[in-house]
Amino acid sequence: MRTLLNNSIWLWIDKVIRLLLGTVIQFKLATVFGPESFGILNYSITFANLFVACSNLGLDQIIIRELICQPQQKYLILGTAFRLKLIAGILTLMIAIIAIYVINPQFCLLVSLYTAGFIFQATNVVEFYFQAHQQIKYMLYATNSAYLIGCFLKLIVLWQHGSLIVFAVIHLIEMALTGLLLLISYQYYQRDFQYWRYDLKIAFNLLQHGWKILLSGLLLMLSLRIDQLMISNLLGYSHNGLYVMTSKITETMMFIPLAFIQAGFPQIIRIKKDSISQYHQQLQQLISIIVLISFLLIIALNFSGKLLIEQWLNSAYLSIYDLLIYSSISGLFSILAVIGNRWLIHENLHNYLFIRTALGLILGVFLNYLFITLFGLIGAVLANLILQFIIGYLFDIFLLKHGQLFTMKTRALLLIDWLHQYKKYA
Repeated sequence: MRTLLNNSIWLWIDKVIRLLLGTVIQFKLATVFGPESFGILNYSITFANLFVACSNLGLDQIIIRELICQPQQKYLILGTAFRLKLIAGILTLMIAIIAIYVINPQFCLLVSLYTAGFIFQATNVVEFYFQAHQQIKYMLYATNSAYLIGCFLKLIVLWQHGSLIVFAVIHLIEMALTGLLLLISYQYYQRDFQYWRYDLKIAFNLLQHGWKILLSGLLLMLSLRIDQLMISNLLGYSHNGLYVMTSKITETMMFIPLAFIQAGFPQIIRIKKDSISQYHQQLQQLISIIVLISFLLIIALNFSGKLLIEQWLNSAYLSIYDLLIYSSISGLFSILAVIGNRWLIHENLHNYLFIRTALGLILGVFLNYLFITLFGLIGAVLANLILQFIIGYLFDIFLLKHGQLFTMKTRALLLIDWLHQYKKYA
């Protein structure tokens, strides 16, 4: 738990930096451009992100698992994964350009600039190495340095009332700088980048395990972002801008539980090799902690949300306060869905991951179309709440024969472990 806490602290520092600067930039962006242009920008980002699964090939968590389980093949795993992700990033850019040109050519340049950043995400294999070896701080030295420089440039653009295109170019520069600094950081601390090698057998093994996750990732991104695309088409870009701002506030709120998940899962995987019972105990403890934190964050947001909007946004965004109540609750179940995704991957239950993601996409399209047409913008928020509850929690009922994830989540949601602790010390 000490390693978990240390890495969580580093990730909290990272999240706090990104929380503070990201909030300032997002709020400034929303006020400078207004809901219409803010909605257009996020439509372009959303469209680009639909292809992010293609660029990572579904390999991210698999790479971490392989680095933990087969440390003797470190150079082959890193070298192979790097080349695969680099090629995938280039192909993804080409596919995205063709797709946006056919569907909505007026946003072709914006989408191209955001998608081009996926090429530099090949260097994410360095992040996976540091995560697998519980060396989070080395990863954060690089990524935060690039992020701070990118934020500084973005703020200059916003203060000068620059265009959306210039803002997208700055994002691309930040992605490229992140990749460069990650490689420099790895070489500085490990001094063995020159030993990375590509291996066809390992490439085949990675892709064999990753293709289902790739398909699941495509479906997951569609299910997560289909609401924004449908809002843009059914209600307009200004409504999408309001909806995105609501989602941004909720996502920002959940940085602490996400930091626990990112820091805790690699450690829990290591424990599983030594003791299954301790593995289950640590997993239950992790889920209970993040659920309690999420509850506290939901309460805090609903008390302070209106003040936050009044202080940081203009009058055009006052209507989103009514959306925050439902959006914050859906954030809790989305956190549970993240846990479920990682658990399914590390338990090699890729078929269930694919089924759950496909179900999420189908339900997402149906619920969004029904609720948006009936209730407008608040309907999209309600649809997302119902969807996250089903995918992040109820679906785990079908996994009972493979583990106790549903039971663990239920115990956490009912605060059973915390009530036991209270009775114990009361």
